[in-house]
Amino acid sequence: MERRLHCKSKKRTTLAYDANYVYQIFELITGQPPFDTGMITKDLLIGQMIDEIGPLPSRWQAKSKCAEMNDEDTKYTLEQWLFELYFDSDKKAQFTHEELQSWATVISRLMKFEASERASPADVLKERCFLDD
Repeated sequence: MERRLHCKSKKRTTLAYDANYVYQIFELITGQPPFDTGMITKDLLIGQMIDEIGPLPSRWQAKSKCAEMNDEDTKYTLEQWLFELYFDSDKKAQFTHEELQSWATVISRLMKFEASERASPADVLKERCFLDD
């Protein structure tokens, strides 16, 4: 099912779709979304994104009340959260630690606030998880 976004600009639509694909890869691997979505506010979500992805771009910080990190005791980077969710469950692990690290690298390279900081598709396809052994 295609998700339709009603954004004012084509650039915002592209950003939302890019993030959605990376979000879905994370969820396919772990069975959970990268960010807590239950009963969450916009500021809490932004705080989680800052914890896992990094600081907001400077031009966004003025628009957000949440320029600081989350107040939660345990903070994870996106890679750490992927490993925590994947290996801390009752399901049988289908990826080795090395394979999961390759996927974590791909997700981390793609999940950036700024499009200019994201890896290109050509670069991502060179990662170990996309190569035949």
